[in-house]
Amino acid sequence: MGDKVAQPIGLSPAISQDALISAAADKILKSEYLNDKKVLLSNPGYAMTDIYYSMMNTTLSLAEVTYNTGRFTQSLGSKTFGSTSQVVIPNDQLVSSMYLHLRLDNLGANIQLPRGWGYRAIDSLSFILGSTNVSQLQINSQSLFQRNMEECETEEKRSEVLTLGGEEILNTGSINDVSSAHAYILLNLPFSRMQGLIPKLPLDSTLLNSVITVQVQFAQKSAFMGGSGATTYGNDFAVASILLRQGIMYDKEMSIRRDLRSNSMAHYTYPFIHAQSFIPQIFAGQVASPVTITLQSFINADLLCISLGVVQQSYLTSSSGSAVNPFVYDRLKDVVLKYNGVVMYNAEEELYRLYNLNSQFGSGKILNSFCSTPSASSPVDTYIIRFDFTRIKTLIYENQFQNVWRVPNNVMTIEFRTTTSNNYVMFATYYYNGVAEIKSDGQSDIYFS
Repeated sequence: MGDKVAQPIGLSPAISQDALISAAADKILKSEYLNDKKVLLSNPGYAMTDIYYSMMNTTLSLAEVTYNTGRFTQSLGSKTFGSTSQVVIPNDQLVSSMYLHLRLDNLGANIQLPRGWGYRAIDSLSFILGSTNVSQLQINSQSLFQRNMEECETEEKRSEVLTLGGEEILNTGSINDVSSAHAYILLNLPFSRMQGLIPKLPLDSTLLNSVITVQVQFAQKSAFMGGSGATTYGNDFAVASILLRQGIMYDKEMSIRRDLRSNSMAHYTYPFIHAQSFIPQIFAGQVASPVTITLQSFINADLLCISLGVVQQSYLTSSSGSAVNPFVYDRLKDVVLKYNGVVMYNAEEELYRLYNLNSQFGSGKILNSFCSTPSASSPVDTYIIRFDFTRIKTLIYENQFQNVWRVPNNVMTIEFRTTTSNNYVMFATYYYNGVAEIKSDGQSDIYFS
């Protein structure tokens, strides 16, 4: 008899791969979720002792990686308000959290800075991941603020992150006035995330064929500085620098780079959650009846979530020495989101404050302050409204993509009542599943699915 090719036991070579996958899926569904016998409570499953360390509960990463924070420090090329600068990250290490430090010196009398002023000092943030198939991916300052706040696990962390983004300054010409102010901001990128409970894995930049470019565009002075003294203040930051957290792999052979380069069919997939800034929309507030705004420009990808904030237009820019309050979001009421006329979210009065507690610890508010004048402020709570379309809150990739709907070319509207009839600006951020696929030649293809 001639030699025979070994086949899996019980399988015929005529069975297609799709049939095998379907059969396996049916088996998993039956074995993991359905039973034809009662559960024996006295013997619930695999038993093990939970008072000793063993191979079952002790693990070690194969790759030895040592992290450093701030070794990579680069001053931005231009520190002028309204200018644009970029920083180039070499593709030679694991890259993780990226931070921006801003400092203002020689603050004189009658200068006001709102809490979190550093976020408003950034007009937009964009990045290019090596040689890629897409142009710069960009978000505005309000989306950066919303992402960082929403990724914090607790109210305490959100409030501290806002304060670190720039403490409130009310210089009145008294002996207690400060001469300088600092802002420390985490720049939200695919590999740089605020959430720490399930931290984002770093990106091995050595897989890329070229550097990572991050671009920061600063806002004009009137966007983040109020008071009559702001008109005579200079036009530059004293310090504007980028600092990076990186990981160095001791044994370079542990990297998958060589295997990736040697196999033209191989690719590495780096998942992340992509944010898209909705074009800010100005509208007149309504107290008694709801305002209706159409949400537009969705991309053809799984829409996971929308975060939303509404600010009075006069709070966003200092005029004739007025105070600025860019992150004092209005306390909206009766918020309704509709998709082709079908209600997807309905929060009577301020019920969204309770909805927001889904999948997070503690309160959903942010401890903020409102500057009624450049020399007077009072505490205020800021709430970001979040429309979750997933089972759990999903703002960073947490080892599993949520499989939800797509809404391109469809009508989605939002209704709400405001606290005044003044003019407002609505800022919204859309969140989608995203993937950076690094191919054998080091090219990165970014797509949203």
